[in-house]
Amino acid sequence: MKKDSRNRKFGKLQKKRIWPYVCLFFVMVGLTVTLVGTFVSIFMYYMASSKLEQIRNNNANIAFNLERTYETTQDIGITIDEMKRYVELDEEICFVDSEGNIAARSGKNVPEIDNCIVMDLGEIYEIYQDREGLHVFDDDFMGSMHRLLVQSFKGISGNINVERPSDGNVIDKGDMGSKNNKGFSGQWMKADMLNIGCWIKKTIPGYDGSVYIRSVFVIQRQDVFYIFAVGILAVIFLLIPMTVLFINMILGIINQKRMLMLLYKDPVTEDNNWLYYKAMSLRIINRRRNKKRAYAVINLHINKYRDYCSYYGVEAGEQIIKSVNGYLRIKIDMGEVYARHSGADFALLLKYKDEDSFNARIKTIVAELMSLKAEQKISFSTGVFIIPAVADVDEDKYLKQNRQDIDIEQIYNFACEAAVKNKRLNDGVMGIFSNEMLDDEKWERKVENTMEQALLNHEFVAFYQPKYDPVSNRLVAAEALVRWLSPTEGMISPAKFIPIFEKNGFITKLDDYMIREVSKQQAEWKIAGNKIVPVSINVSRAHFVQEDLVKEFCDMVDSYGTERKMIEFEVTESAFLDDKKLMINVVKQLREKGFAISMDDFGAGYSSLNSLKELPLDIVKIDGEFFRATDEGDMERSRIIVSSVIKLAKSMRMKVVAEGVETEELRDFLAEEGCNMIQGYYYSKPVPAEEFTRRVQADA
Repeated sequence: MKKDSRNRKFGKLQKKRIWPYVCLFFVMVGLTVTLVGTFVSIFMYYMASSKLEQIRNNNANIAFNLERTYETTQDIGITIDEMKRYVELDEEICFVDSEGNIAARSGKNVPEIDNCIVMDLGEIYEIYQDREGLHVFDDDFMGSMHRLLVQSFKGISGNINVERPSDGNVIDKGDMGSKNNKGFSGQWMKADMLNIGCWIKKTIPGYDGSVYIRSVFVIQRQDVFYIFAVGILAVIFLLIPMTVLFINMILGIINQKRMLMLLYKDPVTEDNNWLYYKAMSLRIINRRRNKKRAYAVINLHINKYRDYCSYYGVEAGEQIIKSVNGYLRIKIDMGEVYARHSGADFALLLKYKDEDSFNARIKTIVAELMSLKAEQKISFSTGVFIIPAVADVDEDKYLKQNRQDIDIEQIYNFACEAAVKNKRLNDGVMGIFSNEMLDDEKWERKVENTMEQALLNHEFVAFYQPKYDPVSNRLVAAEALVRWLSPTEGMISPAKFIPIFEKNGFITKLDDYMIREVSKQQAEWKIAGNKIVPVSINVSRAHFVQEDLVKEFCDMVDSYGTERKMIEFEVTESAFLDDKKLMINVVKQLREKGFAISMDDFGAGYSSLNSLKELPLDIVKIDGEFFRATDEGDMERSRIIVSSVIKLAKSMRMKVVAEGVETEELRDFLAEEGCNMIQGYYYSKPVPAEEFTRRVQADA
């Protein structure tokens, strides 16, 4: 749960990008521009509305006087002459008859009757322009603004104004300039930048045409100044949060980069680590342009790294790690990735074009790595998992066509498994994870997912393989062998689940289960009055690390009322090699409690004679490989060894069991040599308890 939570948090950090910050910044810029434009527009709207309202009110007074004058005179010429005394110079009047011709006017300007502009500023205004268009002052606004600022600054500071006229004489104005600054500034601000002649249409009772009254829409420098001031204030007001956001954006990007660098940094190589490898590998294989390309996930392992560190020191070992990392940094191409996984393992993601070129490249890499330390021999092993192109992926394989679902960590584990198997088989430089390995992996997962429930459901069944006296041909003992009767898979061979149980530790539970099943069967035979023979049970070496092992075995057997002398425990020689003292102590205690102890697969190990010397055994079980020789010379040597083992065991007062006997010739040979018991297909294969019971009773 903690690991999943950590992966989710890392995934969230990894998915963060710069573009959200950039987008947010541009959104703020757009918002600032919009708000500034809105403020300026509102101010301009207010300014234009107030000026037009002023024009409208002024024209209303003129129209009123026109109506009164025309009503009295009934003559437009006299009316215009009378009105000249009341209107300003820039306020002109133009009478237009019903046919659109100018009947009379005051002034030189006339309206553009066919060009009407309708403005909606809360109230509808119909405005007609002058035919001559705009009247613009020729004054330079920016130059005037500069002079205004200079004069204003001098007026505030009170500095002496020194000017040098063109004739070279110096004029000292002293503080007189400050007295005139206010007047200059005020006059400058109220000066017109441009004026627009605009005509407002009116109707006069009794006149058959229309009357147009001219006014001037004036834009002064102070109007523009106020607009600029509003815009600048709005920009300053919005610039503060925008600046803060920009700073936070930069700091956020920097902090994210630093955190990712720390997360992606290996403490030994100070380069890419496993987290970087996983992130970059998924990014590379999921790029659209890479979907048609195959890749190889590689486990590169430094063999016997711990031995190297033990001999040369940890610092020298870390230097080897750094040297390998430096080599990979140079050799890995663009679009590929490498990183140290852990310990002496490196993970690589390489492009895969074809088998020949890829194998050649891997061999070159390994050969050059082995030459990094010429004075010290360093070897490497590699395991490979091929990620095919998307179009080449079958639905029934581990990889799906959607590479987003690929588990890089699991694939790397497959590559590691291929490396281990290749190293175990000594099958060259590189091991490639195959479909068979994939099937084995699937099967192992299936076994692990069902083994606990299978134990509860009693799907594991004890089969019994009889042991016969080769001289009398009588059934004298048996070995209990486990079989898995699965409701879905049917009969499952022990070879398909025992190695898995030994690897994951479930074998100890299965051993306990078999001890109980055999003890229970022995008790049932005793109650039924049947003949009882000793039954041997295999005990895994994983059991011998348990402190109360002897007591536990005694309790399980005693709970069914079974005689301990009828139970034999078979141990392998490898258990003796793991912890000699512990093994000897446990064997002695079990024999003291009344159990018989036998050594299984005698002769398959490397120290068998030493084991016989130190272990207090009751029975020696000769490995069946001695009886599977095909060459006549090998068979003869095997018989010599078997004969010597039988004599040696008998001299140490031990019984001998030969397993894997399948021919009458071998039976006769073992009988002549004095072998106590024979186990194999010559007499019987492992059979269920019911059939074994019938055989025992038939032999009674």
